[in-house]
Amino acid sequence: MNKRNPQNVYLSVLSLVDTINLHINFTLPMLRRYEKFDEYFRHWEMLCRVTGVLTEFFLIYPTWIVVLLTMERLIFISWPLSRRSSYAQIRPKISIVILAIFVIGLSLYRFVDLKGIDQISVFSVVACNGSHKQIVFMRNLNLMIWTILPECLTLIMSLIIIYQIKLASQHFERTHSKACQLKYNQATKTVLLIAILFLIFHTPTGVYFKFN
Repeated sequence: MNKRNPQNVYLSVLSLVDTINLHINFTLPMLRRYEKFDEYFRHWEMLCRVTGVLTEFFLIYPTWIVVLLTMERLIFISWPLSRRSSYAQIRPKISIVILAIFVIGLSLYRFVDLKGIDQISVFSVVACNGSHKQIVFMRNLNLMIWTILPECLTLIMSLIIIYQIKLASQHFERTHSKACQLKYNQATKTVLLIAILFLIFHTPTGVYFKFN
């Protein structure tokens, strides 16, 4: 409906960071299956440590973009007046920047601790060479922030959205055309689909972490 729509901002950022995430947390670990490449990579200590920080960042960051996307749609449905404010246009950009700064702060411990949350992945690789200091608290905190917390928040918000859809649809029937209502429903269904797929495919990781 509007290229500057908050939902489109979140979806654009999500597509970008998920693409980068695939390269860092899938392509690179697959390349490191080759012994010579892996040995060279681990001996390039600074690059290896920076990659560890980026690995942690791009695991957590897109996860919370989904949470923000779901939250934005919940606000759109529950508080219709807020969508008309000028702040609604810049809110997603501010949220994305603040989230990025926060997640970077959470990921910086990987400069010291060479083993992070990616170690529970099926694509886990040998840690970098060099001095290593375990920061177990940060690792466990990031695991919760990556798995259990966003799953619970997304589930709760999705249920509330589903509950609110009928009320919001009735409001649109009185005040908007059918064309506008169709776009509204389509946008809501898109967000719900993303949220549900996130829950389906991300929950096994959270369950695995919880029981270990």
